[in-house]
Amino acid sequence: MTELPEITHQKTISGNKSQLLGWLLFALLVVAVLASPFSQAPGLLTDVGTCISAVDQSQIGNSPDAFTSFHADPNDLRETLAQPLSWWPRSYGAIPMFVRQMLQSFGGNANWGTTIQVTVFIFMVIGISGWLLLFRKCVTADWLPWLGCAFILFRFSHANGYLYDGGEYQFWGVFPWILLLNLRAITSDLCCKGSNNAVATAAGICTALLVLLKYSAGLTCLGIASGWCFACWRHGVSRRRLLFFFSGAAISSVLIFAFGLMPSGNPTAQTAGAQLTPLLWAPGSWLLACSDLESLINRVFVAGENAILSPLGPFGDGAAGWLSIPLALFFVVMLVSYKSADKPGDKNEGQRVLLRDVIIVCCCVNVIALTLLLIRGSAIHMDARLIRCASIATLPWILSISLNLIRQQRIRVKSLGWVSLMLFIVGPALYGAATLVDKSLIRSAYATNQTGTSGIRHDVLDTDGNATEFFAELERLTADKRLILIIDPAMQLDLPNSRIFMEHLHLRTNEQLAAKQSYNHLPENGILIAAPSDLMHDGKLDTYMELFPEPKIVRQDSSSFMPDWELIYIDTP
Repeated sequence: MTELPEITHQKTISGNKSQLLGWLLFALLVVAVLASPFSQAPGLLTDVGTCISAVDQSQIGNSPDAFTSFHADPNDLRETLAQPLSWWPRSYGAIPMFVRQMLQSFGGNANWGTTIQVTVFIFMVIGISGWLLLFRKCVTADWLPWLGCAFILFRFSHANGYLYDGGEYQFWGVFPWILLLNLRAITSDLCCKGSNNAVATAAGICTALLVLLKYSAGLTCLGIASGWCFACWRHGVSRRRLLFFFSGAAISSVLIFAFGLMPSGNPTAQTAGAQLTPLLWAPGSWLLACSDLESLINRVFVAGENAILSPLGPFGDGAAGWLSIPLALFFVVMLVSYKSADKPGDKNEGQRVLLRDVIIVCCCVNVIALTLLLIRGSAIHMDARLIRCASIATLPWILSISLNLIRQQRIRVKSLGWVSLMLFIVGPALYGAATLVDKSLIRSAYATNQTGTSGIRHDVLDTDGNATEFFAELERLTADKRLILIIDPAMQLDLPNSRIFMEHLHLRTNEQLAAKQSYNHLPENGILIAAPSDLMHDGKLDTYMELFPEPKIVRQDSSSFMPDWELIYIDTP
């Protein structure tokens, strides 16, 4: 009998050493990840590139509105079209604009590259700290640092240090704090009614405001509201507090619509015809999203010419969805084994069950709502990133199930736990670590060749070119107000004084280009098309040039600063 305390003491010491090692590793990984945005100039995804280009044109005085894009009118290339950017929330451009103004006020280097680096760094700090605090409520102390290590290595935690996607990352950074506020309101002491009601109202206000970061966050807001309702029904949370939550959400909703911050021209308002393939994608989509397993699957089975999985969605997306149902069935087998397994006691079991239930309901409703929109045919990609934040919140639950199965004596059950741990946590973490090293150390070696004076890296350019001289050359060639066609909106940041027209030639197929409506009228000073030589070799440029009206004179040139790019001039006789 006297040996039992000694055994317990030894386990405690071993557990403390494991925790200490985990926290030391976590601290090292935090430093590495926070440094990654500054390892090279940042790139911009198309969406945020469009929004920041509009802000830039406003700041240099070429347009009166930071949230309206001015470009050549496709119906008459001689005219300029003002197009409000209703497809994305204003935060895509407004937050980087605010950060840039703050840098300028402090006398810092305020080109767009530095601005994006600082913006990403801010949201990294906000997100990592918020998610860690959320995990602290849901997982035991001995496994918290190790879950934190895996989480910070997942690709979505640091990918924006290389390629910024705007509202997606802003939402990732803010969401855990909003969820923590809601969980605080749901689980707070019932005796402090006035304080609880105020917290519930604040939770409702802040939750509804998430749509200002990303429109698809509205689906997550619906999930949080459903979690509240479930907590009232299943766990006895005060209905009065629920009413205060919805009152707060109503206040924010009224203000959002009153100020026109939720315009009608967003992806949910557009339809491309009903489809049933989302039913294949939905069941295990949250498992694809929680640790970015989808990205790993796309890299292994979808990327390249010999892709194994074909797209499920109409936009060439959703290929990983073919594995969604098998993943869901595997998780069901895990759950069945977990229900019949022995479980260690937990003094916080009651609160953790409540938190788990709220998070699971939030995630399920998010998936169902997105699936219904996809079935309806809304112009939304069948992409697990749209349910990412609610799915990440389920990670502690997945981890606890996996660890409990590993502790069992039966080999079959133990094997399930190990497979789950490797599939949903360790594998994606190792993949994320590989991408972090690749982007921070390997790709950064040639990033300068693709970076213009704006400080933004343009991945569409040659890795052995000179972006600064190339953009200066294009500026000279369009100084006579010749219209220039660019294939990526972020290129406008390095062509601030040029009249531009945008077309994603490198992302379109020949069939898609041939199906486009022909242009009417050539501009008086002609057109300059700057595009990679590959587009000439695969016939895309020839197909595209057929869209311009006759008569026309076409001549071809090249640039010594970007050897694998073509310069094509189209003029009237």
